[in-house]
Amino acid sequence: MDAAIDSITLRALLSPGGHVIWTAMVGSAIWRVKKDSPFRPDMLFHRDVVRRWGIAVILHGLWDSDLYVHPYIQLAILVVVGWYIVLAILKQGLEEVADVKRASG
Repeated sequence: MDAAIDSITLRALLSPGGHVIWTAMVGSAIWRVKKDSPFRPDMLFHRDVVRRWGIAVILHGLWDSDLYVHPYIQLAILVVVGWYIVLAILKQGLEEVADVKRASG
């Protein structure tokens, strides 16, 4: 029972570094491609969406892999890399908003 509780606790602590950021990567790409138009399924195949989906798949695969480092070190590195990517995406979005404001104002 203690092993199950430990596993659940670890998964809860690491959740912001896994599925949350992988979903943010792909969701933000879909949102960026969609812009003001209604969603269409072909938007899922836009190169930006496919690229970010690929990054999320690679990060998820590395997350589930047994690499030659301590598992906690592996997960910590992947959390840092994932958040670096998400923050870079956020920065890009904020720059786009600033560009639109400058152009309209």
